[in-house]
Amino acid sequence: VADQELAFFNAPVGASACVAILEDLIAFGMKKLVLFGTCGVLDEDISETSIIVPTAAIRDEGTSYHYQAAFEEIVVNDGLQDFLLEFLDERGISHSRGKGWTTDGIYRRRKEAGAICVDMECSAVAALAAFRSVTVCQFFYAADHLSEEKWDMRNLSNHADLDEKDKIANLAVQIALAL
Repeated sequence: VADQELAFFNAPVGASACVAILEDLIAFGMKKLVLFGTCGVLDEDISETSIIVPTAAIRDEGTSYHYQAAFEEIVVNDGLQDFLLEFLDERGISHSRGKGWTTDGIYRRRKEAGAICVDMECSAVAALAAFRSVTVCQFFYAADHLSEEKWDMRNLSNHADLDEKDKIANLAVQIALAL
């Protein structure tokens, strides 16, 4: 689209650092954001670099509580779930969807609460988006496996599955252009 401006940035790891950068971008005029990155999976059937669409996030970090009332979970991709799922389905892109768990404690797990994945920013970004009335479309790609006591790094390394990771970055650009 000729009149659409896109910007790319590498968000820092962790809810407070990520939200701080997003606050600046919103102040500079950002209205829409496609945010993607890795997550740890809590279901061994979810393969490396596969797409995960979070529907909700368990809030187990501190940042989101500065933007939204204290509830255990927050809706993710509010108003965009159908768009994102249809976008992936129309292109035949396999994906899982479900609840994520956002935590400040890395390499932890909360499978018993119904989470299929774990990350460190999702719930805080969803809370910020609701508070600032900006559109945020979030998705993950599966990296390490945290379902068992022994951590399995799988493709979390920056040098693993680079061709697939490039496809995911391209997917994010396609989503941004369609949003």
